[in-house]
Amino acid sequence: MENGSNRKYSDGHLWVDVQGDQAVVGLTGLALEELGNVTFVELPERGASIIRDDALFVLEAEKASGDFVAPIDCIVTDCNDILAKDTTLVNSSPEGKGWICKVKITDKSQLADLMDAEEYLSEFGKHSDGK
Repeated sequence: MENGSNRKYSDGHLWVDVQGDQAVVGLTGLALEELGNVTFVELPERGASIIRDDALFVLEAEKASGDFVAPIDCIVTDCNDILAKDTTLVNSSPEGKGWICKVKITDKSQLADLMDAEEYLSEFGKHSDGK
């Protein structure tokens, strides 16, 4: 698990790497351990305005599939387009090169509802591979 000082975690197993009013969002390695290898990712649309707890992206994996909800209100500014064709990066580096999307944060106060790395690990267990 990467532990950047600006990284927050949702109870929906997403990480949010905050950079001012922007953020990079991805799937935690712990979620990947539970889901198995990801086989398909439906990325959000660029420019989409997403409200917290609404679907941000769809993911299919060996053990489960479904919507992953936005941890904060945001506007999608970029997507990791490689994942639409090849999910290798999300499987090999979920908390790094396998990021899902970049967003503009529209309500920074919601960041207070997210967990830091220590809280996330305490709540959901440890991720051991450091990715």
